[in-house]
Amino acid sequence: MNNQKLPSFTPSERRILSKAFWTHHLGEQQAQNVVYGLTPPPENLLNTWEDFCQRVESNEPYQYVLGCVTFADCRIDVNPHVLIPRPETEELVDETSKRLGEHGCFLDVGTGSGAIALGLKRLKPNWKAFGCDISEDALITARNNAVKNKIDVSFYKCDIRQPEINMHPPLDLVISNPPYIPQARKKDMDATVIDFEPHLALFTPDEKPLLYYEHIIDYGEKHLNENGLLALETHFDGAHNIADLLIARNFTDIEITKDFDQHERFVFARKRC
Repeated sequence: MNNQKLPSFTPSERRILSKAFWTHHLGEQQAQNVVYGLTPPPENLLNTWEDFCQRVESNEPYQYVLGCVTFADCRIDVNPHVLIPRPETEELVDETSKRLGEHGCFLDVGTGSGAIALGLKRLKPNWKAFGCDISEDALITARNNAVKNKIDVSFYKCDIRQPEINMHPPLDLVISNPPYIPQARKKDMDATVIDFEPHLALFTPDEKPLLYYEHIIDYGEKHLNENGLLALETHFDGAHNIADLLIARNFTDIEITKDFDQHERFVFARKRC
């Protein structure tokens, strides 16, 4: 599709955006035909396409414009109350599932849209699945996503820094992609993130960059069964700092693994028996 409506983007970025839009509205096969100029775009969608182009040109993430993403074979609705699930986080779900048996109970801390919990439950249908978040708006999104995907996950409100009640039985897995970006790095970040995604889910205090990891590790120590798994996504230069925290606590078999860009992104550990 020859498109001049996205002048701020490179030709390859335009193809990505065009494909995302037309796939969302037409399905993959028809989208391919439109993107590569084999068939004209449907006239009834031209105004919608125009609006899409204007919004992404103003830095709004295209995932928010479309309102959903595909994640771990789930269709996840997204909005400015929740982070847009990243491919790296889909890797976390996949890598974690490989380390699990057929039965157990897990908690996704800071669940946001529910993507991690829903994706993992789809891969491990015999597991009991829970997700918690401090944001009621995020929880509404997560619950709606569970209903739309017909996946049984229980979501509840909880501040992991001051947990008051446990809505789950003893756990075999605690998994999380918590806030880990220091406030000082805001100035270096892209406007599509800073202006649209929820800061509550992104940033941690400059003086306590590992704040949420510390609380999640505390929680795991208290509520994981013996040999239970802790699975964490981190900033690409923070994995060894997380490992140091775990070494000093009641965890063993600490493992750092890389994402597809070869960044040390994921930390796994077992609660010591």
